Amino acid sequence: MLQPADIRFIFFDLGKVLVDYDWNIAARHMAQKSPMPESDILQHLFHCDYRLLYEKGLITTVEFIGQLQKDLCYRGSPDELETLWCDIFTPMTANIETMKRLLRNYPLGLISNTCASHIHWIRKHFDILNNFNPLIYSYEVHAVKPDPEIFITASRHLALRPDEILFIDDTDCHIATARDLGWQTIHLTPATDLSVRLIEKKLLFRNGFFI
Repeated sequence: MLQPADIRFIFFDLGKVLVDYDWNIAARHMAQKSPMPESDILQHLFHCDYRLLYEKGLITTVEFIGQLQKDLCYRGSPDELETLWCDIFTPMTANIETMKRLLRNYPLGLISNTCASHIHWIRKHFDILNNFNPLIYSYEVHAVKPDPEIFITASRHLALRPDEILFIDDTDCHIATARDLGWQTIHLTPATDLSVRLIEKKLLFRNGFFI
C-alpha cells in the first residue's frame, strides 16, 4: 500500500493524546496524609520548580519524591507517595486504536514531556509504548517541549525532510515549535477527533483502511 508522498513518519505526544491524566486524583489522595488542603497540593504539583527539573532528568525520582514529601509534610512512605504521584492515568482508547491502525502503514515515534516514574508506571500498566521507535522522553534528552532541542533530537533519528514528519500534540506552543521547524501537525484539542483529522490529511480512509 502507498503512503501520501508528503508524510513518511508520525510522532505522537503521550499525555492527553494517548493517555489521559487527572492531577485532582493525586491531590485528593495526598491530602489524606498531609496537613495541606487538596487545592494547595494541586497548585504545588503544577508549579513546584523541581517538577521541571525532574522532567528534564536533572534530579532523580528519589530526590523528587523526597522533596515532595517534605513540602507536603506527607505522613506516608515515599513509595506510597510515588504511587499516588503516578496513579493518575487512563488510556484514551479511541486514539490508541487509531494509532494502532496507523501502524499498518507508518512508522511511529513518541515525543513526551515526562519523568522516569511516570514512564515506568505507564509501561507497567498499559501496553502502548512498544508501538513507538524512537521514544523521546524529556527526562532522557534533558529538554522539554516547546524547546526546539527536543524536536531536533527526535529528527536526528530520521533521514527525512521536516515536511515529511507529522506531529500530533494537544498543546498550542508545542505545535507551534514543530511548525516552525517545518513539520506538519495535528493540534489535538478536546473537541478534535483524531481519526477525522487523519482522514482529512488522507492518511486514513473512512472505513479504516490506508491509502
